[in-house]
Amino acid sequence: MGEIISLETKELALKLFRQGLRARKISETLGLDRSHVKEWQYLYDGGDTRWVSDQPVQRARTITAGQRAFIVSAYRSGALSMADLCRGFALSKSVVKCWVRDGAYPDDRRAKADQRSSKKTQGSGGQEQALGNLYRCLAAGGDRSSKKKILRTFAAGKKAGFPITLMLRELRVPRTNYYRWLKNPDGKREPELTRRIREIQESNSFNIGAKRMAQMLRNEGLAVNHKHVARIMSENGLHAKQKIRKHPKDYYRKKKRRASELPGNILRRDFTAGEPGKRLVTDITCLRTDSGWCFLSAVKDLFNREIVAYATSRSLDMNLVMDTIGELKMHFPTLENAVIHSDRGWTYTNPQFVSLLRRERAIQSLSAKGDCWDNASMESFFSTMKSETVHHLGSNRISYAEMVLLVQNYIKYYNQERISKALNWMSPIQYRKNHS
Repeated sequence: MGEIISLETKELALKLFRQGLRARKISETLGLDRSHVKEWQYLYDGGDTRWVSDQPVQRARTITAGQRAFIVSAYRSGALSMADLCRGFALSKSVVKCWVRDGAYPDDRRAKADQRSSKKTQGSGGQEQALGNLYRCLAAGGDRSSKKKILRTFAAGKKAGFPITLMLRELRVPRTNYYRWLKNPDGKREPELTRRIREIQESNSFNIGAKRMAQMLRNEGLAVNHKHVARIMSENGLHAKQKIRKHPKDYYRKKKRRASELPGNILRRDFTAGEPGKRLVTDITCLRTDSGWCFLSAVKDLFNREIVAYATSRSLDMNLVMDTIGELKMHFPTLENAVIHSDRGWTYTNPQFVSLLRRERAIQSLSAKGDCWDNASMESFFSTMKSETVHHLGSNRISYAEMVLLVQNYIKYYNQERISKALNWMSPIQYRKNHS
């Protein structure tokens, strides 16, 4: 029992619990003593995850002799399960099993002392009996809704003469939560909030995360917290899709190479700009359609994260990047002294592209070979676009024309409507107008 278990191992065990695995399988998988994992399982089943910490669990209070007697009798009679006792009294399973084995009182002297204590307890209103009634009510609650069960438990405890303050401390319920639930037991506001979140998700054909959703609700005048919104979205299947890693973690790091004859990295991963059109990043991505690939080339302004130019093509050739720069020249009157950063793909190291940038008096900047982090800002945009659009298509394939229309609609939405915390909860175009 003196084994020290790392925080990483405990977090992995919690993840496996959430996947539906039980103590036997987890202990075999992680090579842990089953008694440890079994105790964690009791606490996890009761909603207690304090064991996932590199610090020992702080017990709420000292257990009196009368409470120990109640614990033993409640377990032996079947009134409360081991999980209920461990959770309710903040005890480990091994301690409760030891008490059940040895009995409520280890010696006669302790028993006599408790008899005197019980007389005082009966004279003061029977708080130990009220405590037993309180936990029996908690264990016998048929409704799985924790809010309703706790309210019913407090009502029974008040009838037994148990003080509210003591019940709050015993069940570790914040006082503000209890009185808010008491005032609104049915939670009428939450269905309305859920309905509004669902309407926003359905009205926007693209993925919206909890923080962005919370800010949109605050813009409508609703006082909500992003954690509350995240819980509602998760419970109702409205949460944002998680981004999927395309390559192993060290894939690009292992491919990293140096090429001294090409332009260096001027940005050096500093993806900020003081004014529009001075620091730009560009890249190409591919989108699968039912008739092949759709290649998308885009340019992003680091000042406000706006997509200032883009072009699509059925084939990856020089015309794609040349057309993108042509669109960029229509957006900005001149590219002189503008830093244009990209990776070291063959299109960007081609003499035709290099000559074009020199004629426009732009400054070319290139990432290190195989180092995607040097162009992380542009890679992030493509990842966000795919996670909010094409990843929702699943195995379905759309035509090339539909894909081009999807890209056009998303970039328009991204520039004009999609708010971002990095831009003070404004869209890129709105941010540019406010700083012009």
